[in-house]
Amino acid sequence: MLGSWREMTQVETRPSEKSGQKRGRLVPALVVVAAALLVGALAILSQSDETSPAAPNPPDTTVVGVVESPEQAMAVATTYLEVWLAGDLATSSGLIAGDNMRGFFNTTNYKEIGAEVAWWDAAGWINDLGECRLFNPDPTATRVSCEVTTTTAVSRVTGVEPLVGEYMVTVRNIDGRTAVTDGELFRMEGTRFATEIWEPFENWIEANYPSDADTMYDNTFVVEFFTKPMLTAESIELWRQYTEEFVAEHSGG
Repeated sequence: MLGSWREMTQVETRPSEKSGQKRGRLVPALVVVAAALLVGALAILSQSDETSPAAPNPPDTTVVGVVESPEQAMAVATTYLEVWLAGDLATSSGLIAGDNMRGFFNTTNYKEIGAEVAWWDAAGWINDLGECRLFNPDPTATRVSCEVTTTTAVSRVTGVEPLVGEYMVTVRNIDGRTAVTDGELFRMEGTRFATEIWEPFENWIEANYPSDADTMYDNTFVVEFFTKPMLTAESIELWRQYTEEFVAEHSGG
């Protein structure tokens, strides 16, 4: 049992670009044009003076309270991660307050994360939630760290060991509701993921379907040691099709 906030020890947080004879004839014309521009500018300035100033932004009325207990923070954090990692966006979206969540590929809002979850399914990702611990027992912003184990269709068919990462979420009390407000994956085994899972499949795509590579990979965005997948409907469908083909080829099926 975690106990009350007073019984908890504060833990240091961490942070995962021609001139010529006609020249004289242009002068009167230029004077006329300049005068017209000046008149126009003065008219605009006159109108702006008559315009009422923009209304100020309404004050932020968000009430930030305290999380009831460490147990409550742990329960909210683990429930959120369980349903999100299972791809249940409908349920997980009801457990968050705000839009400061990040997916595995640095997706930064819930619409992008929804596309990422669809990509997980196409690429055969399975994410399992492991042990969770209270990382920073601050009742105004409680941070919970959970181990996440990931396998993919490629890793399973090629015998690659599961990848282990850590997902950090922050739980706050916002307007009387305890919810997850921030989340980010860090400490994932990026080097092993790149060399043992990502690169073999990417090389296979380049060798067999090079014309589709630019549709499937966003080469302008690199996450740690590998490129980010394109999270478009066309890309996701190609990932599904070629992942199934890769698995069949490497399993002898």
